[in-house]
Amino acid sequence: MENSWKILDAGGHVYKERKSFPTANTLYRDTVELYNGCFTFILDDRGTPNPAYPLNEDGIGWWGNTTDGNGSIQLRSTTGSILAAFNPDFGSEVRTEFTVGYALNQDNLGSRPSQMKVFPNPATDGFMVDLPERFVKSTNPSSLEVFTLEGRKVYEECFSRLSSSAIWINSESLKAGAYIVKFRQNNDLCTSKVLLK
Repeated sequence: MENSWKILDAGGHVYKERKSFPTANTLYRDTVELYNGCFTFILDDRGTPNPAYPLNEDGIGWWGNTTDGNGSIQLRSTTGSILAAFNPDFGSEVRTEFTVGYALNQDNLGSRPSQMKVFPNPATDGFMVDLPERFVKSTNPSSLEVFTLEGRKVYEECFSRLSSSAIWINSESLKAGAYIVKFRQNNDLCTSKVLLK
């Protein structure tokens, strides 16, 4: 129920959407007829979390949160061939941009991945957070936070402007276990998981 998807047209308007997947262990097939043009598909995991386990923004399948279950999502043609399949461990959002009815000389139009990378994972003394380049190009303030699986904030760093897409987090003071890493800039949120040994 935390998940939703939408397709935006070239102007950024919602063309079609599904706001939730209310029944567990169910195959949902949504058929969307698209006109010739440019579109963006967005799968989101920022819906209302289960009150018994308030973690969110962990994709549709994550080893650290099996309480929410596991899922998969694919975009298929009307003939059934797979056009795109997404990694279920994507954090808060996964998006892809595509065209209908236009042949392109490039594989994609420059999608904006919202997933940041955390490595090494598992980590011991610290880990690197690698952000999408668009955050460094922005002049907006941002913040990086680390939470326990119970939702307790254990680390926070604020930036008036990023000078690099790579941020080192010293984790020596944190206990071994799984953590959620969140990066925010304006309304854009990236999440990832890290395991500390």
